Amino acid sequence: MFKYYEEQIKVILSTAKRILVNAGAGTAKTTVLGCYAIKQAVELIRHRITWAAGNAKVLLISLTNKAADEAREAIEKWVNDKNVQLLVGSNGDEQAIVDRIVCSTIHSFAFQQLRQYAKGKDFSGFVVDNECNEQILDDILEDIKPGWRDDLSIKAALLDTNHMHIKDAEEIADVIRNKYPQYARHTKTFIENLQSLEQKKREDNIITYDDMVHRFFKLLHNRKIREQIGRKFPVIIVDEFQDTGSLQWRVIKKMVGPKSKLLCAGDDGQTIFSWAGASFYRFRHFMKQYHSCERPVLKINRRSTEPIVTLSNLLIGQSAFAIKKEITAKKEGKKVQVIYNPNRLERYEYIRVQIERLLKEGIRYEDMAVLYRSYQDLQDFKDFLAESGIPFQIFGDKSKRDRPIIKVVFSLIKIIESSTIQDADWKPVLMVLEHVGKKRVEQIIEWIQTKKPEETVYQKPYQFTEHLQKLIEFVNSMKNSTASNADRLSEIIDYARTLPKVNNSIKEHIRPTLLKHSHKCDSLSGTIDRYLDHSYSLCYPVEDEPPYPDSYLTLSNVHRSKGDEFHTVFYLGTLDHLYEKYGLFKSKKKKESELQLMNVAVTRARRELHLLFPIDKETWENDEDAHNPWRFVRDAYRDSYDTGD
Repeated sequence: MFKYYEEQIKVILSTAKRILVNAGAGTAKTTVLGCYAIKQAVELIRHRITWAAGNAKVLLISLTNKAADEAREAIEKWVNDKNVQLLVGSNGDEQAIVDRIVCSTIHSFAFQQLRQYAKGKDFSGFVVDNECNEQILDDILEDIKPGWRDDLSIKAALLDTNHMHIKDAEEIADVIRNKYPQYARHTKTFIENLQSLEQKKREDNIITYDDMVHRFFKLLHNRKIREQIGRKFPVIIVDEFQDTGSLQWRVIKKMVGPKSKLLCAGDDGQTIFSWAGASFYRFRHFMKQYHSCERPVLKINRRSTEPIVTLSNLLIGQSAFAIKKEITAKKEGKKVQVIYNPNRLERYEYIRVQIERLLKEGIRYEDMAVLYRSYQDLQDFKDFLAESGIPFQIFGDKSKRDRPIIKVVFSLIKIIESSTIQDADWKPVLMVLEHVGKKRVEQIIEWIQTKKPEETVYQKPYQFTEHLQKLIEFVNSMKNSTASNADRLSEIIDYARTLPKVNNSIKEHIRPTLLKHSHKCDSLSGTIDRYLDHSYSLCYPVEDEPPYPDSYLTLSNVHRSKGDEFHTVFYLGTLDHLYEKYGLFKSKKKKESELQLMNVAVTRARRELHLLFPIDKETWENDEDAHNPWRFVRDAYRDSYDTGD
């Protein structure tokens, strides 16, 4: 049963058109937003928002796909809660309410609207490729400006200018004038190259995530379309508002009409994506835009113990940008443990011993997390865990998601679950058959498109015919299979490993990760989406073959951990040279980013928090110039943590 505080009820039942919720970590923000969405859906069903379209919906915008999934799950949970039903007056319309709420990222929502409203362009066949710009630009430079193709500094300036032009909707000439004045005399050539880049992507049906938002923003300049979208989505909720990029903020303002309701919520003490366009001033931007808005503050932390919340308050007390708010906790607990030790293996051994203790106390691996700031620290610690026999899962780690066998497995899944023959699905599989080249692939696909369903033997006895026959037979058997998603997935992986040109060794994370996701997806295609989404984890069990463990220790960089919580958090600090190399303490804003990032790490913990730093006692006590976040912890009141001395 949902037990709410007065500050939460005020948000859920608010009738204001503009609401800015400043929610401290652990104050049940996701639950409050879900209940507010349920309340607004009830208003739509009862036709109390009279100007809205008949099929109007509440739009809840989340930062990541994972966060959107969690918001949807929270809504499906709370819509059946008796206390929530009494509070919002739902009276048994549960499924109708859920159907009236759309949980999405801004990118997914923008792409959906482009598909519906963009005139003269069918976006249904577009391929999402976030890495395409550099490759396409190389080809363009070869034709337009060959001398620039190998000039890394100019290429970097071109790509960054394009990024800022798309992400922030800045004019190309303005970006060059403000950021790259050394190339001012080449402004015309820059514009020509980047216009060619955009044109080539359109011709090849390629779109990036930034393109989605940029094109949607341009679409919203059409008043008729803007009003149609406004009537269809008369209530907009934005989660993690502090990390909203500048163009995303402009899109939101465009979508909100005079009668619309807008609720933005977040914690301005956890602005951690400033490098991606987030602003420490985003809350102030809202207050300036909507000066008469309601500004409730959620101050009661339901997640963490008092020592953890105290340290968080002390950290944000050092902020130069966050609006001051004092968060309170209802739970007592152990002091925060600060471990300073320059010996890397001893720090790792400390974590291992604590994990053993927690397991004996009944805490599962999945309720423990090791958060890191440096990718090098992750590499070393992974090896230590493997040697210690501890299964772990990693969030992020983009490089591990792109393997040749993965492309074959995913193509097989698409072939098996699709009712039509798609060239793009069949090509990756046919290309790994022995003696099959590009020309032959086209002939085989043509045969597959015209053959009868029961046919399995190719029209002529070529060298690849036997392998092709086995492929067709396998696809047919999988299409007719009634086995579970997990069993079908295992069969697909095993079959992919038998194909002639596929390396039959499969990385240790691929099978357990796919199997884990298959249990939570209605289709195998959903497994693909989760595997490729960096906000979901990759699993590394100790065992080589199933059955795999049902619980893994979480490893995550701090950015990726946003929105998660764990019984126990270990923070792996890193050496000063990382911060010095990238100048992370050189400016006021960069220092603020590190402060708020440390606050995120601290507030992921519910019961225990262990902060480990690679320094000795003398450095901890005497170094006043260190470019390292441990300074923020040390400069907090001494009795808020325990160093073990």
